Amino acid sequence: MRNLFAPSLINTASQPADPSLQVFIPAGGNLLSPGDGWFEPVVEIGDEVQAGDLAGWLHRLSEPEAIPQAIHFKVKGRVYSQRTFGATSQGNSLAVLVQNLSNKERS
Repeated sequence: MRNLFAPSLINTASQPADPSLQVFIPAGGNLLSPGDGWFEPVVEIGDEVQAGDLAGWLHRLSEPEAIPQAIHFKVKGRVYSQRTFGATSQGNSLAVLVQNLSNKERS
């Protein structure tokens, strides 16, 4: 047991913390489902997107032969959260975008 607590095994050096980043959800940053179905996202959490970029496809389960509906982001930002299961109803959140607070302060 003595070696377990040997000073060489204990790291006492302090590590600097990562800088924090303050963000906000811009108007239009909460992407809502336009209808019922199965949402298939094409982006990942952390991706930077632009207004008009494809967010994913909405498959209408009530119309299995219908062409999936393309869902696009309305604003630019970073994907902060995303629907973790595909089944969705009209008005459910599909994704949330954030922007850096420093960008808002400059506008």
